[in-house]
Amino acid sequence: MTVLLCLALAASAPGEPVADSLLRNGLCASAATEYLRALFLVPDRPGLTRLKLGLSLGLSGETETGLEHLRRAGEEHPEFEYAAALARAGFLLSSSGPALARLELLDLALFVHDSAPLSRLNAALAWLELEELNFAEAARRLELAAHPDAAAKVREAGTVRGRNPTVAVLLSSLVPGTGEIYAGRPAAGLMGLAATGGSAAAAYFAARSDDWVSAAVIFSFLFLRFYNGSRSNAADFCHEYRDATLRRRSGEIAARYGLEPDWFAPAESLIGFALPPATGAGSSSE
Repeated sequence: MTVLLCLALAASAPGEPVADSLLRNGLCASAATEYLRALFLVPDRPGLTRLKLGLSLGLSGETETGLEHLRRAGEEHPEFEYAAALARAGFLLSSSGPALARLELLDLALFVHDSAPLSRLNAALAWLELEELNFAEAARRLELAAHPDAAAKVREAGTVRGRNPTVAVLLSSLVPGTGEIYAGRPAAGLMGLAATGGSAAAAYFAARSDDWVSAAVIFSFLFLRFYNGSRSNAADFCHEYRDATLRRRSGEIAARYGLEPDWFAPAESLIGFALPPATGAGSSSE
């Protein structure tokens, strides 16, 4: 740890704060400690220091505490609110998924009135909606972000004519396995057909031998299980086919139009240097 700290200080520019040097070199937990100390020792720029503290904590894996400091940084200095909220959304996306990140951006959108930041905010919201396969809302957000071409592509991509689950269940009800084949899973369909047919044959031959107990057990615990399982799988495979198609299309659109946001770019602009990748909770032990 001492060697890494010395290397970090040696690599820093003259006059650069120790905490900034630690953060530049990826020692996020150690940087957070220094920023926390600076809040008490050098209180002349508490908003910027708290912003760096929140970023350091978030990157080191202490997400909840980092989110709180980012929130306070935006409250103390309204000019930091946009950058702090966008960074909060980035951390929430990594830790909790798109839903909470979307709520963070929706709250921010209530207070952003400049056209350029608001356009970028709507584009970020559109990307989050695409992540959750909400194509209609994503298209609406893209229109608000002045991306009509992307909005048209999203609407077109959202109209997927996938395999019909009702048809798949009906097919597997008539001939087990055929619904799974229809849903695009021929191997699973053939296995379902073989298992259902084999258990039906076993129950039939047990009944012909007057072994009604075995016939009832095979019919109840094997045949019905395979039969109902084939019907259930047929519907599930149809939904999976549709979701996979939608996810592929949403990824293609996001890549084509560059919709994925750089969550930390505004914060990096304020602090004056690029942030390192997230190092996790164990960064303090480096």
